[in-house]
Amino acid sequence: MSQESATVQLLSPEGTLLRSEATERYLPVIDALDEQQLLDFHRQMVVIRRFDLEAGNLQRQGQLALWIPSMGQEAAQVGSGYAARPQDHIFPSYREHVVGRIRGLDPLEIIRQLRGNSHGGWDAAANGNFHLYAIVLSSQTLHATGYAMGLRFDGAIASGDPESDQAVIVYYGDGASSEGDVHESMVFAASYQTPQVFFLQNNQWAISVPVSRQSRTPLYERAAGYGIPSLQIDGNDVLAAYATTRIALDEARGAAGRASLRP
Repeated sequence: MSQESATVQLLSPEGTLLRSEATERYLPVIDALDEQQLLDFHRQMVVIRRFDLEAGNLQRQGQLALWIPSMGQEAAQVGSGYAARPQDHIFPSYREHVVGRIRGLDPLEIIRQLRGNSHGGWDAAANGNFHLYAIVLSSQTLHATGYAMGLRFDGAIASGDPESDQAVIVYYGDGASSEGDVHESMVFAASYQTPQVFFLQNNQWAISVPVSRQSRTPLYERAAGYGIPSLQIDGNDVLAAYATTRIALDEARGAAGRASLRP
């Protein structure tokens, strides 16, 4: 299957909703959104872009030791961030600024951490189960899979109530996908059928190495080697990110406890 035919896209380049056999599964999720929710999607993308630019300027002025931009990834993050339910747990990499904001985190906490004024970050339980940033690439996938295994052992899934059953979503990039931690995580996720979604954001570059050098096949196809269902979505399509992640998380917290990959 080609990359083009495998990509889920719900918005046309002109901004109209695509209604076809290919999008049929996802349309009920989108149709359930009201106008205010759609406006919130847009507002979050605009606000975090401004925050990102200001923080980048602070880093260039020497006010921050490090800044990891999320520019260009706002739609993927906003859509997937809103798709998670309140009881779900989010394990970010180090650029999911708007996901944290959606979960109740004050973005200034991110500034404090990267300025060196915070000894570790924030209290995840007080910020919508949004866990701490992982500066060590891909380490968060191990943390997420371990937590998801714990949910299964504790019986916190598959009760049939989507308002109480829990799931985990972990974010990482194309560069991290080439590290061993990710593959070890997928081994355990598949073996224990963890209630978990792997959300891979492919921005085409691992620092300075292009994705074309990292992999000769589309990254989402790697999941098949572990028996994990996967699909590819248009990362600039906020509705596609929302609908696919919402469905994947609901499936994950169900009886099958399916682990899914979302490039």
